[in-house]
Amino acid sequence: MNITSLNFAGFLIVTLIMYYILPRRQQNWLLLVMSYAFYVTWSWFYAAMLAGLTLVNFALAGYIRKPTPDNYKGRPQVNRAVLWAGIGVNLAALAFFKYEDFFVPDLRAQLSEWSADTGLGTIDLLLPVGMSFYVVTVISYLLDISRGQADPPAGLNGLIDFGVYMAYFPKLLAGPIERARSFMPKLAEQRIVDNDVMSRSFALIVIGVVRKAVIADTLFRTFPADLWNKPASFSAFQLIGFLIVYGFALYNDFAGYTSVARGVSGLFGIELSRNFNLPYTARNLSEFWNRWHITLSNWLRDYVYYPASRALLRRNPSRTNMANAIFPPLLTMFVSGLWHGPGWTMVLWGMLHGVYLVGERLLA
Repeated sequence: MNITSLNFAGFLIVTLIMYYILPRRQQNWLLLVMSYAFYVTWSWFYAAMLAGLTLVNFALAGYIRKPTPDNYKGRPQVNRAVLWAGIGVNLAALAFFKYEDFFVPDLRAQLSEWSADTGLGTIDLLLPVGMSFYVVTVISYLLDISRGQADPPAGLNGLIDFGVYMAYFPKLLAGPIERARSFMPKLAEQRIVDNDVMSRSFALIVIGVVRKAVIADTLFRTFPADLWNKPASFSAFQLIGFLIVYGFALYNDFAGYTSVARGVSGLFGIELSRNFNLPYTARNLSEFWNRWHITLSNWLRDYVYYPASRALLRRNPSRTNMANAIFPPLLTMFVSGLWHGPGWTMVLWGMLHGVYLVGERLLA
């Protein structure tokens, strides 16, 4: 079910009616049920994968912190084996569905052929929609628990809230990537949707639909069918023009989706993070990445760039530490490239942006 479709509008209206009839605590149950109902419209298998990862992470999250004495005032004592097991499970699931052909060519075709030969029928091994988003979401949660910045979920209500955090349908398919420490407290609060919130939410939805369904989709339809497969058949002037149009279309497509997601969520009294802030007005690449896909850029900064930089500074705290100027940006953009898609083209894209960022830092 596409978020800009009439079917989604009907689904949203039905959900909102039930939502405002129910008391607050039961509203979270409804959000969980309807989020999975929404995901099942894409694939029951996708919903089953999400439910499985939710249960695994819920179970592991409670064991990440070790019990500490009452007078203990240091950082939380962390069971690193459990933490890395949780991170490993999530990365393994993402790697299997997103990168299996990158590491093991034709694995998907071989497994499908095996399943057919054994009478299991066709197994849908396509990457579950939104998996890239909810995997990094839950990894940040596990790391925040280890840092004492978030509390592990507990009890049935904790499981329901954690399930909503993972599956909340406005953000499920393409973000924003929310932090548990800011999102989950909203599930425990009384949510008030007044006239200001309602008008702002509807405005975001209308703007988002126009940007995505009218501007972006129209621009995408202008591209010749063989543009990406046979670029040599076009002149340099044409390719530059298509590149500019593509950048504008991609921006409106993604920013439009985020606007709709934020508007829909606002109708439930839950504010989602802003994901774009006029990125094409940035003065340099560093500022561009602080304005484009903000929640992913912040995730990469907090969980890749800063840890790598701190590790290098512990070894050599000198301000002239060249390794610290070069390695963290390269690693961060390498991870960004892999996250965006499998294949050497995305790895090269990430590394090129890493080189650009290193150049900016060295020339500053």
